[in-house]
Amino acid sequence: MASFASTPAPSSPLLATLHTSYITNLSKSLSSASSYEGSVTAHLRMSGVYWSLATMSLLHPRASMNTQMDSPSILTWLWTCYDPNAGGFGGNAGHDAHLLYTLSALQILALTGNMADLDKEGRRAAIVKFVEGRIDAETGVVCGDKWGETDTRFR
Repeated sequence: MASFASTPAPSSPLLATLHTSYITNLSKSLSSASSYEGSVTAHLRMSGVYWSLATMSLLHPRASMNTQMDSPSILTWLWTCYDPNAGGFGGNAGHDAHLLYTLSALQILALTGNMADLDKEGRRAAIVKFVEGRIDAETGVVCGDKWGETDTRFR
């Protein structure tokens, strides 16, 4: 079995400009009120935003996240997905808090350099309590949400 170190370099270059264009256009397309794809993936939006930001940070490592994408509006939207009663984030505004989307939200905050936002209004403690509340102390099973969804992704 070959190791990654001995794997030959790809024969064609990474077309960063085309990838950037795709991510930017996809973001605009999914946000459109008339987008079918946007409506059927609305519950996944938090993870989609995370993966888009992560991709942009890899494509443009020296650029500021604020210049790559409109971070202020992303952060405004991100906090509309936060449920202060549950202590976690949903996949989109008005959606139930879920462990996966809480992770994506924390990753977005880290990528954009806004982890300090967690210190406002007791959010950090509420998020820790939300995550701890997903773990069944007797069995160690981790649930993604208050409805008891279990999955190997949560372990």
